[in-house]
Amino acid sequence: MASSRSSVLKDVVAYVDVWSSDKRANYSKPFIQQLEEMGAQVLKRFSKQVTHVVFNYGHEATWRKAKKTDVRLVSVLWVGRCYDEGVHADEELFPALNDERNPVMKNRRVRRLRFSKGFTV
Repeated sequence: MASSRSSVLKDVVAYVDVWSSDKRANYSKPFIQQLEEMGAQVLKRFSKQVTHVVFNYGHEATWRKAKKTDVRLVSVLWVGRCYDEGVHADEELFPALNDERNPVMKNRRVRRLRFSKGFTV
């Protein structure tokens, strides 16, 4: 079965930005491996050659670059479907989502209020 997968995504140049919801753990590696097994070229940096961005809780800058350059933004589910079925699945069925309301996505630093010594709550 591996040999039948080896050219499924031969025309894909991917950049993978997959993180845990708290943005502390990078989960890109297994998706990179699956993409490469299916014949995709995976780049370590976003560039003009990128045709697909696999995105899940990724960096806001990646999202903006992908939108600006009009590359296909897909979820990890797209990679899974391609891998499981051995076909180049329709990207439109697996759009990546960017939850801009998630405070973790915007800024991980917590701001602390400072009160003067005489202030009581």
